[in-house]
Amino acid sequence: MCQKMSNVLFIVLSLFLIINIVASVGDDAFTIYIDGGKELSNIRADLNKVIDTDNNLSTKLNEIESTLAKITALMEGLTNDMKAINDEQKAASNKCGVTVKSGSARKYKL
Repeated sequence: MCQKMSNVLFIVLSLFLIINIVASVGDDAFTIYIDGGKELSNIRADLNKVIDTDNNLSTKLNEIESTLAKITALMEGLTNDMKAINDEQKAASNKCGVTVKSGSARKYKL
């Protein structure tokens, strides 16, 4: 019995010593809550809110990323279309030829 009492006394004194050291080092270093778990449930609720917010943020970022991918695809399509139009204009301008004839060979003279 004496050994058990000394162990309990040692644990109580150690806990008291730890609490006093923490209190003397800094008031805000550690907070020990003995309120039946209410504070822990509040902390858990806050953590759940943070997790939900993180999930919502991830969802929004994924939507933004997919929208940017769509915009990039549209811009690439627009670039390809502009190149095709430019190539068509170059091909059309190559078909238009200019010939120069001497003055005597002209059909109509000014």
